[in-house]
This record gives sequence, structure tokens and C-alpha cells, in this order.
Amino acid sequence: MRKFQNCPWYVKFWRYRWYLLIPLDAIIMYFTPWTDVDSGENKLDDTWNTWEQSWSISIGLAQCKMKWFYSTEDVKKQLIHKFKKKKFLITLK
Repeated sequence: MRKFQNCPWYVKFWRYRWYLLIPLDAIIMYFTPWTDVDSGENKLDDTWNTWEQSWSISIGLAQCKMKWFYSTEDVKKQLIHKFKKKKFLITLK
């Protein structure tokens, strides 16, 4: 299976279907800890379970299913491009 960035448009279109599940997954992740009736803790005070974190984890899971990833060469190219754009002289080896 090819990386998402190297696929033709129709394969990308098909893989974008995973983005449709992001709201449902985020809602499930956000409310699941509150349905645990066995613990005596107040789940509303948990700082780790925020909507933003549930949403970002859902996006990450969808991108993993889409095979959306970057190789180290892609990351190096983007970093060099950004640093040259800002006129920094950095060599990455």
C-alpha cells in the first residue's frame, strides 16, 4: 500500500472516508470515561480528558488508517525549506 501523499486522486478520495468518523470517535472518547460507574472519582475534574485532546487523537487515528505518514527524508526536506525561508543557516545530517 502506498503512502497517502504519493497516491492518485481517486485513492486519496477513498481514504478520506476515515475523516467522516472523526466526530463520532471524538465524542466516544470524550464521554467514555464518564460512563465508568464503578469508580468513585469525579470524571469532570480530569484534566487529561478535554475535547481538544479527544479531537486530536481522533484525527491522528484517522490519518493512521489513511496511511498518512511522513518519512524522515520528507521531514528533513520540510525543515530545510522552513529554515532557508527564515534565513537560518542550519545543516541537518
